[in-house]
Amino acid sequence: MGVALLDGRFLLSRIRPRALICRQWTPEKRDTGKRTKIMSNVANSFYVNCRNPEYMAAPFRRMKKLIVAPLLLTTVSACIAADLPNVALTPGAINPDVTQANIGSTVCVKGWTKTVRPPASYTNQLKRFQIRQYGYADTDPRDYEEDHLIPLSVGGSPTDPRNLWPEPRNSEWNADRKDELEFALYMAVCHGEIRLEEARSAFATNWINAYNRYTSSRQRYQHGSVD
Repeated sequence: MGVALLDGRFLLSRIRPRALICRQWTPEKRDTGKRTKIMSNVANSFYVNCRNPEYMAAPFRRMKKLIVAPLLLTTVSACIAADLPNVALTPGAINPDVTQANIGSTVCVKGWTKTVRPPASYTNQLKRFQIRQYGYADTDPRDYEEDHLIPLSVGGSPTDPRNLWPEPRNSEWNADRKDELEFALYMAVCHGEIRLEEARSAFATNWINAYNRYTSSRQRYQHGSVD
């Protein structure tokens, strides 16, 4: 609601910042005798509101919510996105030799992943190349783990570059947290709780979402690692 004072000098409106309006109101300006009684009452009431800290702070609280909340959401989203691989470069790739029918003789056999894991000479060279390819500001290879997006333990491709990427170690969603999910879903697959394809898809689409979605599996299978 907007109220124009009789002398035309002021316009009280919800659009105008309250601090600006209130700076114009002083005890001397509240009632000059030229206004009607009604307008004087409006002016006096408004002056009282101007002296109320809650009244003055309300617009700024709303502004803070409008500005800070989207910025916080944007920052969090950006941080999460930085911990996920670039889907154009690392969409994930599977090992065709591993199927739901043969998990009992492949991924679920203790020590099987060691038989397909690529040598460090290959992954280290690929890591250095992909750090440049990803355009990371930090180019120190020690700050990254060359990781399989779809883990070997659920039938990810061992050597396909589309399934490998330099995963940051120094971030919230780092390689250690992904390892937790890898072990949990590996155990869930081998215990028949989820199918192989479901586990592969969880990593290929968004492993951070999967980390939060498979909370019960992570709690059930803790403190382990895949050979």
